[in-house]
Amino acid sequence: MINIITEASLSEFGQVALANAYRIRRAWIISPWFTATKSRYDPLALIVEALKRRGVHIDIVTRPPRECWHREAVDVLRANLRPNIHYNANLHSKLYILKCDGFQYAMLGSPNLTYRADTRNKEISVEFRTSMSENSDPVASMIDELSRYAIALIAEESTRRESKEERKRC
Repeated sequence: MINIITEASLSEFGQVALANAYRIRRAWIISPWFTATKSRYDPLALIVEALKRRGVHIDIVTRPPRECWHREAVDVLRANLRPNIHYNANLHSKLYILKCDGFQYAMLGSPNLTYRADTRNKEISVEFRTSMSENSDPVASMIDELSRYAIALIAEESTRRESKEERKRC
């Protein structure tokens, strides 16, 4: 299934992640900017709640946090999920992928992982959902191709792992 989402696409990703929390094996979160708010409707909070189960391999790619609001959101992810965090100063892609037992999901579009992108900005995303394997379904093939992009982005020379110095808080 392929859908266009024009409102609250990050909340949609969070809800899908929550609904599949116990079968998620792998997740990629790729966004230049993150914010964390105190709102229980914050998409970052939904995603943290869904992915905090042990055994989920999580890769996050973002820009190096230079602003406190971005660093604080990265700190929330780090403290709650123990993800592999990678920085790319030229990142502009926004991609969110879940690989689950019997289910795959990807969302590609314009929204950064920010509360504002989910609630105020005019954003558009395309979501891909399937319960099929790559060999039998074009949607599964597309999700697999997006996963390969995420893996290649992490392996790029311009993308680097987070250093201990960058873990310091504002």
